[in-house]
Amino acid sequence: MQVMPNTVPISDIKNKPTEVLELVEKGPVILTTRGSGVAVVASINEWNTMAQRLARLERLMRLRAARQNKDLVDYEYANAG
Repeated sequence: MQVMPNTVPISDIKNKPTEVLELVEKGPVILTTRGSGVAVVASINEWNTMAQRLARLERLMRLRAARQNKDLVDYEYANAG
């Protein structure tokens, strides 16, 4: 994923859909209205990658919390998600 997402006016979705989709293939695109960001468009692959990373981070946080509390780790709970 690129560090600084491309920014395009929301009207480009209607006026230049192919160009917007080409940008989305390179990374998330911020849609703007009157110069302010209103939405982010990402490819399915990018979305799935982010969702998988988030799930791993959530599992890690549950395991760390259990370890800090010296709880017995419920692996089904820790690996849920």
